[in-house]
Amino acid sequence: MATKKKQRVKIQENGKMKRQQMVRFCENIGEEYRFTVSRIIATYSLEQDLRDIFVEGKSDVCVLQEYARVNSINNSKIYNIDDVFIPNNMLKPPHGSGNRGRVIALAETLSEHPDLGYDNVFCLADKDLDQLEDIPPYRRLWLTEFTCLEAYIFTNEITMQIINTFFCKKIDHDNVREIMRTCVYLYFARKYKKDKAPSLSWVDPSNSISMEGASLIFDSSNFLERMLTNQGMAHLTEDAKETIARMTDSHNTDARYAIHKDDYFRVICRYAKLKRCDANLCKPEVFSRVALSHILNGSSKYSTFQKYLEWAKPSQGARP
Repeated sequence: MATKKKQRVKIQENGKMKRQQMVRFCENIGEEYRFTVSRIIATYSLEQDLRDIFVEGKSDVCVLQEYARVNSINNSKIYNIDDVFIPNNMLKPPHGSGNRGRVIALAETLSEHPDLGYDNVFCLADKDLDQLEDIPPYRRLWLTEFTCLEAYIFTNEITMQIINTFFCKKIDHDNVREIMRTCVYLYFARKYKKDKAPSLSWVDPSNSISMEGASLIFDSSNFLERMLTNQGMAHLTEDAKETIARMTDSHNTDARYAIHKDDYFRVICRYAKLKRCDANLCKPEVFSRVALSHILNGSSKYSTFQKYLEWAKPSQGARP
């Protein structure tokens, strides 16, 4: 009798301990999160007809929501990965610990779960600095066609149009080519940093950009000095100069495969500031918002949007 009583007490204590652990876990999640991974798995195991997608950030949500509105997609929801609690043990170093790494981690977990609907939930991540072979082909993961969703506008023609209309400044083809070449150089500088010196902090390239007459000048030596020498890695300078220059010079395909969106917005805003445009317009966070209308204009040519349209459209009717 005493033994059974001890067993009941032990079971009660274990139950109390588990409840306390769950409370601590929920407290650690924080109020900013809407979902846990277990909740996501439970939802999409039961709701086979949903068409939902998790993306890296607010800008991606806005782009896809506007695309859905224009194309009358009313049964799909787009969620920011910031709304999901992703435990650190799910992250893998090669994919990073930022939002992109968290999206890929969620895609991996969902891809391995057998009870989910066949195509009711996907994750969309920027291809960014990776080659296709750098990321395993998780079934629930989509990668952008180019470096990011915004990359549709990273062409000479659209860039010229945006600068002419948003900043009300005439820009010639040579200036546009200088802007795009600078962005491509910075992309390969990011790739070099990732491969050779991942602990380095990225530096704003704006201070290395100036105007000489009507020409945009990017001082790559100054940029590398600020990033390498100032952070105690001067021994990499010559190798970085040679490697980045070689990759930049040999890049002869579509620039949209080799431009990081942060660099694109920063370089153009620096150019506009040097051209004495309104200071309130020369802010990357302001200028980047104008990209939305240009992305949606002709986006049917952009495979990421087409894939989203073909996936979401078959499930007709408004989402409950």
